[in-house]
Amino acid sequence: MAKKKGSKKKKNRSAPLTPEQRELLETLLTDPARIDTGDIHSSLPDPALAAAFLERLPADDSDLVPVLTAVREGFEEKSVQKSVRKAAFRFEQRGVHVPEGPSRESAVLRREALEEREPFAFLSPIDAMGVRGVLFGIPRAPTGFELGAALVSDESGILQYAGGAFSKKKALAARDDFLQDFGHVVPATPEHAVSVLERAHRARPEAPGGAPYLRARPWILDRIVPSEIPPIRGLLPEETPADQPFTDSMAARLLQHEILIHWMADPREVRSLAEKIQEVEESPIYLSEDQRDRRTDEIIQAWIQEGFSEPQRQRIAERLEETAYTLYNLGDEELARLACIAARSLEARETVFHVNPLLRVMTERTLTLIRQGYEDPAAQGEPGEEDGEAVDEEGPPSGLIIP
Repeated sequence: MAKKKGSKKKKNRSAPLTPEQRELLETLLTDPARIDTGDIHSSLPDPALAAAFLERLPADDSDLVPVLTAVREGFEEKSVQKSVRKAAFRFEQRGVHVPEGPSRESAVLRREALEEREPFAFLSPIDAMGVRGVLFGIPRAPTGFELGAALVSDESGILQYAGGAFSKKKALAARDDFLQDFGHVVPATPEHAVSVLERAHRARPEAPGGAPYLRARPWILDRIVPSEIPPIRGLLPEETPADQPFTDSMAARLLQHEILIHWMADPREVRSLAEKIQEVEESPIYLSEDQRDRRTDEIIQAWIQEGFSEPQRQRIAERLEETAYTLYNLGDEELARLACIAARSLEARETVFHVNPLLRVMTERTLTLIRQGYEDPAAQGEPGEEDGEAVDEEGPPSGLIIP
């Protein structure tokens, strides 16, 4: 007698949607961009509907990314989170970037910290122009928090600042907005966040955000002492170029990370270098390919020696240490260490035999952009210098709003 086939274990499948759910789903999909991301549960009242919605969400519209991230943050169920990952993958395949969200564990820890009225702070990475976002909250008696949200530049000062006394609920909302507006945000101490604000304010006190910060500054500094030493130095042992030289391969690897991929030299400064190189290439004097390459290399090396002043090198070194802190908190300790080595390497000046690898890669990136027809911002009028708005290739928020 033939053996009976063992019964196969059926995979768990989500229950089918009810007619009411299907009707609501079709309505939502007619114009998904109109969904209220601030109250996602009002549109998607249950996990089954949320998962089904994500499965049919168009993946070629960047305006729908906030809807996707709102669902990600609004539902903890595994089925919904799985649909989120699949939808995010479809978006990325179509060239639409979906920012990473905080892990569930860290989000819970942060919420608990706020509920216990502990001070908190968050920092975004530094972009190619030295601009980053800052958020901090300090408990205020009897309840609530003193909040501060800023967009700062280590060269142009505090570009935007908004703050004041808010309830715990408003503090949670401000934190969630900040995490959604910026990618790769990491937690920090209020002392660290305020030190970032203070350095920016000293760089250019008359910046647009300087006046509102000055109104809040006495109360803040009465309670928070800004840290004087970069926090990364307490997390990683300090290394010098003598301990481990910073090499070309290290520079290439470091600058390929997502938060450093746009770092470069100032295009306004490098344009003169590009013109000198073009003169060599168009010279009527015959030069072999090797001779032309050597001459070009000499011009680049000489420009780096003169083009990066001591204040500029110091500013880049400080950016690298802050970036190392971000990388460390993102879980990449090895790359954080490379950033620290790169910062220390800027203490040594170039010689006829050696040019700093990081400065060379940054300069060559800018040369490539100029050769590809990069438009000089100065020729078009830079918003960052006139009205204090930061300009970023990825399009940072135009304003920081605390609810």
